[in-house]
Amino acid sequence: MDSFVLEVFVPGTPPRLSEQLRLLLNTRLLACSAPLALSLVLAACGTQRTSQIDPTAVPTATIVTTPTVDVAPTVAAARDALAKRPLTLTFAGKRWQPTAEQLGATITAENNQLQVVVDQARLRTYLQQIGSKIGIAPVDAQVQAAVAGLVATPAKAGRVLDLESTQYAATNALESATARQLVLQVVEATPAIDDADAAAAIERANELMASPFVMILPPNKQPFTWDAEVLLPMLRFTPERGMLEAGLDRDRLAERVALFAERTEKKVLEPRVAWNNGDLKIVGPVRVGARVDAQKMIDALIGSFTGSTRELTLSTRPLQPTITEAKLGTLGIKELVSIGKSDFSESAPYRVTNVLAGMKLLDGVLIPPGEEFSFNNTIGEIDAANGFVEGYAIIQNRTQLEFGGGICQDSTTVFRAAFWAGLPISDRKQHTFYISWYDKYGLGPQGDGPGLDAAIFTGVQDLKFVNDTGAWLLMQATANPRNGLAEVALYGTKPDRTVSLTHEIIKRTPAIDKPEYVPDPKQPVGTVKRTDTARGGMVIEVYRTVVDGGVERPRELFSTNFQPWPNKYTVNPADIGPDGRPVFLNPPPAPTVDPLLPTADPNAPPMPTADPNAPPMPTADP
Repeated sequence: MDSFVLEVFVPGTPPRLSEQLRLLLNTRLLACSAPLALSLVLAACGTQRTSQIDPTAVPTATIVTTPTVDVAPTVAAARDALAKRPLTLTFAGKRWQPTAEQLGATITAENNQLQVVVDQARLRTYLQQIGSKIGIAPVDAQVQAAVAGLVATPAKAGRVLDLESTQYAATNALESATARQLVLQVVEATPAIDDADAAAAIERANELMASPFVMILPPNKQPFTWDAEVLLPMLRFTPERGMLEAGLDRDRLAERVALFAERTEKKVLEPRVAWNNGDLKIVGPVRVGARVDAQKMIDALIGSFTGSTRELTLSTRPLQPTITEAKLGTLGIKELVSIGKSDFSESAPYRVTNVLAGMKLLDGVLIPPGEEFSFNNTIGEIDAANGFVEGYAIIQNRTQLEFGGGICQDSTTVFRAAFWAGLPISDRKQHTFYISWYDKYGLGPQGDGPGLDAAIFTGVQDLKFVNDTGAWLLMQATANPRNGLAEVALYGTKPDRTVSLTHEIIKRTPAIDKPEYVPDPKQPVGTVKRTDTARGGMVIEVYRTVVDGGVERPRELFSTNFQPWPNKYTVNPADIGPDGRPVFLNPPPAPTVDPLLPTADPNAPPMPTADPNAPPMPTADP
């Protein structure tokens, strides 16, 4: 028997009553015609209070004329199966089996026939998700700088889901109301920058680098040239309007400009200060420095790279001295903090000259609080311009001539002042072998002894320490050639600290007996010259104890390992034999006996031997 669905709207009808009517009319027990049902509804409405009903309101009803028919079990099963797996998507060995709900498909059974309605927006969303899994982004051609020049990396095509075609095919498959398999359709994704674009970018960049930059540094108008070799590592290529545009990478350029600014900086000449019994005075010249304005230089280079301008006048900014007369009273330099001493008496004239030259460069130096002092940076070039002369120094494990021989007397004296101030020593090297004249004043207030020396060599070995006193330090350096006393005094604000040491020679090694011969083309053929004297080695341990504000710091070990040393000689390479000794010092070979000559008479009296008490023959002076 057919049934009908009747939708009734009566203005003012309470919701609960409307629901009751709906249930009443839709029940299969009400086997009546539509007109009768409508009459029943109207009659039922009439039973409600008229005060709640607008008398002018006209009840309306919508009748869905589609008959409701029981779905055959086979059709229902097919509908349910199709809802679980309506479409299988495949691509390159991969499979996706979404449900109808995931694909946005609604499956109904009308008159025992399956019908499918597809929500295109939901279907498209699902396909886009699958497309993101199978898609391969195209790779643009790129250009990088290499040692040999600019090198291009080829472009690579990608792939992308053909969304329109796939969505159309999927819709048709779904609307067929049968389970289908569909191969996803893809299209090639073309790179935005291809190989031809990269080749054009390389050609353009090489044209730009063919004209070097010439930068003029004021005030002397000194020119500096940056050619392709300098510019190449700083290139970058940026995609612009389907092309690769060559330019300068700002970060890499900034690194290069910072290095350029450092190397070309006109250093500030800070004033030297004299202690003057506590009445500080500025002594010596003061000079304002200058440094390239790095930001302006970077902007100018980037802006000019693709243009025709290749000569740039650089901007500089002044660097003012830190110390002025007005600031002297604020530096906290008010008392002696520590003093270091060493002895250079009986030094050769060249050594005295170099000790005095070094002390002159150290005298009056100011060390800011928290800053690290560098001996090499303070001294500068060890050359004739700074008052140094050639003298003997330990170079390449032997004593030889070098400008500044004896400068280690100064570094040792500075080291001892920093040591007794309790300052952190950040860099210190010992001498290779034991030098006896560093023993005097070696242990400061605790007496003489080895182990507290400091060897320097410009560019290789330095002496460094940190001013941790919280105030400025003033270094006053003196050397008296009459009594051989070198002194370095540090003035500032003395911290509440005490410094002491323990000293122990834990090992002694005898000198090396076998002499060492060093080839030297400057040595005349047939001669030898002694450059080093044999001496024993030793291992020394010095522990420094610093008590700061009543709190003892961990002890610091200053270890010294003096190597045992042989007598060393320089010899012309032509004179050195296979055994490493000069050939003229080797004993002559035994004479060959001629078998034709008569042998010695065994009965002949023996030849007289040399008188053991006779004076020895003189030897050559080494």
